[in-house]
Amino acid sequence: MSVHVINNQIQFTQQSIYQANINLQDLLDQQSRIENALQKLRVLQDELKQNNRLVVKPEFTKMTWHGHLATRFEHYRQTSLSDQYCHLYQQQLGQVIVQLKTKLLSLGLNINETRAAINRDRLRLHRLRTEKRRELAKVNERN
Repeated sequence: MSVHVINNQIQFTQQSIYQANINLQDLLDQQSRIENALQKLRVLQDELKQNNRLVVKPEFTKMTWHGHLATRFEHYRQTSLSDQYCHLYQQQLGQVIVQLKTKLLSLGLNINETRAAINRDRLRLHRLRTEKRRELAKVNERN
C-alpha cells in the first residue's frame, strides 16, 4: 500500500477517534446529569414518603369546621387525598425513577461500545503507523 493511501487512512482514523471521544464525553455528561437527577428524585421520594401523614393535617376542631360539609371533606381528606398523595410518590415518581435507571443502563452500554470503538481505532491507528514506517523504510532502501 502506498504511503499516500496510508496517510489518508491515518487521517480518517484520527478523525474517527476524535469524533468518538466527543461522543463519549457527551454520553458521560448525560450519565452524570441523570445520576444527579436520580439522586435528587430519590431524596424527594423519601421526603414525600416521610411526610405522608401531613396530608391529613391540620386537624379541624369542631368549632372551626362542622356539619355535613366537614364530614364529607374529612372523608375526602382521609381517602382520596391520601391515596392521591401516595400515588404521587409511589407510582408516578417511582415510574420516573425506573425510567431514569433504564436510561442509565442504556447509556452505560453506549459508553462501553464507544470506548471499545475508540480502542479498536487506536489499535488500527497503531497498525497504520507501523505500516507507514515499513513503507517509508522500503522507499529509503530503494533510494
